Amino acid sequence: MESDDTVRSLLEYLDRSPSAFHAAFRAASLLEQAGFGVLDEAEPWRLEPGARYVFTRNMSTLVAIRIGLSPVREAGFRIITAHTDSPAMKIKPGTESVSAGTLRMTVEVYGGPIYHTWVDRELCVAGAVVVERDGRLQRRLFEERDPLGIIPSVAIHLNRDVNKGFPHNPQDHLKVVLSASVEDDDKSASSDGGFMRNYLSSKLDVAASEIVDFDLYLSDCSAAAVIGREGEMIVSGRLDNLAMCHAAVAAIERAGARAHTQIVVLFDGEEIGSRTFHGAASSLLRDVVERVVASATASVGGSCEDVHRALARSAMVSGDAAHAVHPSYEDKHDEHYRPRLNGGPVIKIDAGRRYTTTSYSAALFAAVCAEKDVRLQRIISRSDASPGSTVGPIVSTSLGIPAVDIGHPVWAMHSIRETGGAKDHPMVVSALTGFLESELSWR
Repeated sequence: MESDDTVRSLLEYLDRSPSAFHAAFRAASLLEQAGFGVLDEAEPWRLEPGARYVFTRNMSTLVAIRIGLSPVREAGFRIITAHTDSPAMKIKPGTESVSAGTLRMTVEVYGGPIYHTWVDRELCVAGAVVVERDGRLQRRLFEERDPLGIIPSVAIHLNRDVNKGFPHNPQDHLKVVLSASVEDDDKSASSDGGFMRNYLSSKLDVAASEIVDFDLYLSDCSAAAVIGREGEMIVSGRLDNLAMCHAAVAAIERAGARAHTQIVVLFDGEEIGSRTFHGAASSLLRDVVERVVASATASVGGSCEDVHRALARSAMVSGDAAHAVHPSYEDKHDEHYRPRLNGGPVIKIDAGRRYTTTSYSAALFAAVCAEKDVRLQRIISRSDASPGSTVGPIVSTSLGIPAVDIGHPVWAMHSIRETGGAKDHPMVVSALTGFLESELSWR
């Protein structure tokens, strides 16, 4: 069945995307295999109607484009946004230290992970490494699927109050143990980042002296899995927000060409505020819009007026994970808004506009889903609580286009292992495909 293939493809994507760099690389690879041409931001763009293109920025943000069949100033854009990064523990370069016969490295907290879920687990390492070769710097993807380290918890006998809640101090309690066979007087293991340089050298087949720097993250080594009595649950790291990244990529791959231009942007940096040159608060999407308009109208000269006309005919879906009602914490939800696993994509609403959704954009997206026979759920937080946010408000505000925020319902958001519904993902893919193809006016 197509839905089974979609879920299998998601599981593979999750397993092959242990960092934002890998998530963007894998998405680009899938689109290139589907016939998307590769663009270079530093070169002129010559875009053809109906043609499909892809490029990455910082190796961690991806943009995919399908040019519309009509002039973009007359048909506008349909845009889907999501983000490639997830809460994680980032290794601090040069922090190797020897203590009590162990070699450890200090981690830096990236985003808002649930600390206790990271202890007592086999941890792998992945990210990007800066290498100097022949006087030139280059970045290489790095992934080691075999477990390298662990962050051990303290025994209950040594901390009798641990089950009352233990406040992990990231500097002191979350150091990752990389070896337990080091002599306390062995200075070579911890000198000048010796262990990690030698480790990366052996894996990348370069000299240790050629390792300049790195962006490496710890990740759970366990594979994504389908579980439950009827195989109805997906358990994996990074469901927030790689499930939506995969759905967006699948949607633009499947969607047919229409009058309007279709764009998917998978931003890096959402978990830390998006203020990077490759994040949602950067000029990236505005740059893409302007270049598409200029290229598509090159024969008559793309103008600022054309950009504004195109955006006035555009709409966006912001995709990010949504909180499914937890059976042990039902009171954390408003009693009238309790989305469930496998109940379909969730429209996210907030009066404070931490989400982009309006009643009108929600109604329009609901009409798209009805055409695809996709069930919808809605969530509004309790009136005494405040929700998280997404890239949606940042992009919608920057471009001045209407939008709706949606998401997969999940449990344990920001845990090292999150749980989602296996039936939800095919519905999200179908809904996003319908959005990219829909010619409903959002104005």
